Amino acid sequence: MNSKKPEKRFSVRLTDKTLIEFVDKQGNLNNTIIYLIEQEIAKNGIRDLQKIIPAKRTNDYFNKGGSNNEWRTITKRFTWKSR
Repeated sequence: MNSKKPEKRFSVRLTDKTLIEFVDKQGNLNNTIIYLIEQEIAKNGIRDLQKIIPAKRTNDYFNKGGSNNEWRTITKRFTWKSR
């Protein structure tokens, strides 16, 4: 019986200096990527991000909320003050 866990490997080409700096700062890049994916799934479920994110993202895109606008709208509806 084969008891190996399913595995998916991939490679990424980075040309943006900031992304390269981020990757270089990680002690365990694999764990970092898994964490970021888990965070996205926890907030938004499993979905194809290519359907909602622009091909080119700028600092202005993220400063205006970018893809977080959807999440902020949802959390504002369910925000309450603790006693």
